Amino acid sequence: MVFLHKISKMVLEKRVNFCKKYEAHNKTFWFMYPLLGFELDMAEYVRKVVSKSNLYISDKDCPYNEYTDNMIIYALKYKDYSLEEDRDMLKAYLTSNDKFVYQYKIEGEDVIDCFIFEFKEEKAKIYECFRNGDYSKMDILTSVNAGFKKDVKYGDIFKSFSTQEKEDKYAHKIFHVVKKTDLQKLKFNNWLKHIGVYKYTANDLELESKLNPLEEILRYEY
Repeated sequence: MVFLHKISKMVLEKRVNFCKKYEAHNKTFWFMYPLLGFELDMAEYVRKVVSKSNLYISDKDCPYNEYTDNMIIYALKYKDYSLEEDRDMLKAYLTSNDKFVYQYKIEGEDVIDCFIFEFKEEKAKIYECFRNGDYSKMDILTSVNAGFKKDVKYGDIFKSFSTQEKEDKYAHKIFHVVKKTDLQKLKFNNWLKHIGVYKYTANDLELESKLNPLEEILRYEY
């Protein structure tokens, strides 16, 4: 059948790590969420139904045999008191996304729904740069959903977080890391001096650390 790749599958829970290091999420969530093109009010609906959520670059026990480096996994753990009809509405919204390719469940103490999406063209390139830790190379022109479709350089999606008043937000850092701004380079150079590194400067390096597999892979084994 044509739609075989979209059939749900259940797998047994192994070790699921919902990283909360970056404002209750992981790096993949904050850097890549806008690229999925969800409606703006979808985030509020997720907060109503879901207790934990993250995006992951892969799952060591992913049952989808055709998983590629262009794909990303959205993992959701529902609130115990959330209504089944609300969960079903959320699932229907996610599976109707034009990037959706596959859904599966991780069965264990808690049921975790996993939705796989695939990036193409310039979005795949942005994702590749992210996975490689080449954050400043992510600033590519792409289309995003901001209540309407518009074309922007990817870093500009986070521009509303760029001001000093929002310095405590991780999205603030993302803007300055992707844009490789003078402000972030100054902070980075000060940090390099603090740890005794003088061989390199911010001009030589990316301004955020590489991905930690423990945080960015859904079920990562040592």
